[in-house]
Amino acid sequence: RLRSADDIYWGPKFEYAPFIASWVTPHDSMVEKVLSRAKEFAPGRRLPGYEEGRNAAQQELSTLVQARAIYRALQESGVSYVKSSMAFGRNADISERVRMPRESLRQISANCIDGAVMYASLFENLGMQPEIVLVPHHAYVGVRVAPESDKYLYIETALTGRASFYEAV
Repeated sequence: RLRSADDIYWGPKFEYAPFIASWVTPHDSMVEKVLSRAKEFAPGRRLPGYEEGRNAAQQELSTLVQARAIYRALQESGVSYVKSSMAFGRNADISERVRMPRESLRQISANCIDGAVMYASLFENLGMQPEIVLVPHHAYVGVRVAPESDKYLYIETALTGRASFYEAV
């Protein structure tokens, strides 16, 4: 069977969900442009990702500050939630349209899965460890707060553009 290039076939019981990583594009020029904007909202105008020599608490705070800068850059560029997940064909209940981050950024809109891969791309570009979280009929993103930590900072990406950063966390 043929599928659209921008559809993900989740499969029965979401067995193909790990393939969502194919939509994470950390070195896309549009992703890098957002990070250039985000650094303007960060202390010292820098987004260092994880830094050696920081203890766990320092790195966790740095991750929070960098995530907030990214959220603000996206919000100020007008990105907000738009449902656009319609897939065509007989298996529309087990597949979904997913926009690449560059498309979401160009259109300044993203649904939950679009937003999750967009944020994952931004964090991945900084050398951080993002995680796309899939729950029934929804997705959001997490980022490990420090390289060896078991703790994640989770962001409800569908709130970008309509709620504060702290409401989205």
